Amino acid sequence: MKEFDNCDLTEGFVLSQGASLRYLKYLVEQEFEQAIQKGAYGIDSESAGAFFEDVVVMAQIIVDKDWEWVKFSECAPSASGIMIKEMVEKGE
Repeated sequence: MKEFDNCDLTEGFVLSQGASLRYLKYLVEQEFEQAIQKGAYGIDSESAGAFFEDVVVMAQIIVDKDWEWVKFSECAPSASGIMIKEMVEKGE
């Protein structure tokens, strides 16, 4: 998806709440497509399940805590490889 072409987790990036939820949905779609393309012998449902759960939890945090801006960065130990953090604009 062109909207997320420049999103590099190794450098980190910030998205609005709406874009963050679209990005997480995009990641789930990509993971699902990869799992299907591998065929019946290549699908690791345990790993995929952990990935999906991690992404859904992130989406729930963003919505429940009403984060306006979300920073995404790489986090190897997590099931999705992603860490999120709320970004708040400094007052002028």
